[in-house]
Amino acid sequence: MKYSNLLTAVITAGAIMSAPAIANAGGYNDNYQDYATVTHVAPIVDVVQVNQPRRECWNEYVANTHGPGNRDLLPEGVGAATGAVLGNLLGKRHRDRDWATAAGAVLGGASGHVYKKRQQRRNGDGHYVERCREVSDYRAEERVVGYDVSYQYNGRTYQTRTAQHPGNQIPVNVSVVPQAY
Repeated sequence: MKYSNLLTAVITAGAIMSAPAIANAGGYNDNYQDYATVTHVAPIVDVVQVNQPRRECWNEYVANTHGPGNRDLLPEGVGAATGAVLGNLLGKRHRDRDWATAAGAVLGGASGHVYKKRQQRRNGDGHYVERCREVSDYRAEERVVGYDVSYQYNGRTYQTRTAQHPGNQIPVNVSVVPQAY
């Protein structure tokens, strides 16, 4: 019985004395935060295209869609007839008299239409309407997307990249681990 108490005491004492060695061998370490001195900061700049929309407006003349002046086809008819006659006369010298007559009629009708629109403006048969549209104007813009930072801690120089400017000091995590023998 005395022997077993002595054996238990020796085992317990050995376990207690070896606990710190086992803890250090198992990766026990001391972590803390400290501050390092910033020695250089360089912004990282990216160029992006920025849309700056703007509104563009103008006044446009619009003929009235109702009323007698708008339904009158006389200027187009007279223009087409005159153009056909002139086209026919000019086409007499060539084999393509029909083409010349048709082209003259189309051009004469178009010029009659332009004449009618001018007359409507002069007579006040229409009104001006403000028209607007959105126009995209793109411009290049430089944006700082981060910082390359050099700092010194405990006599050594390190580098990192940060999202914000660190100022004069940067926090560092320090880990002290005993060297294994």
